Amino acid sequence: MHLVQAGESLFSVANRYGLSPAQLVYWNSDEYPRLRATPALDEGWILRVTGPPLPRPTPRPTPGPTRAPPPTQPMQPTGTPYPVAGLPAVDQYGPAAFPAADHVTVSYYTVSGSTPHEISASKRANGPWSDW
Repeated sequence: MHLVQAGESLFSVANRYGLSPAQLVYWNSDEYPRLRATPALDEGWILRVTGPPLPRPTPRPTPGPTRAPPPTQPMQPTGTPYPVAGLPAVDQYGPAAFPAADHVTVSYYTVSGSTPHEISASKRANGPWSDW
């Protein structure tokens, strides 16, 4: 048993006895539930410094490699909107989907590249200008 003195922390007590802070929490959190959330100790607490071994975590199976699902639709010709599963097509809503304006112009442009730098350069070269 260890009587907590002013200025001691969970880490300093664990270090003094060659323990891990997790062991002290495991052995003392029933008596001092706050230990599950914070390493702060109160002066006068009496901590157990021995106890049963910590439970071993159950190993989780390692997922195997996954394959990309086959495309559900053929590639669209360049400049034609390409539908993306789970995202609504802007064209299907028309101007009513954009209440801030009485008309909407939707423009598509090609973006290419295989690295973030190449994609950004393609957007700057081919895409619309925006201050934000």
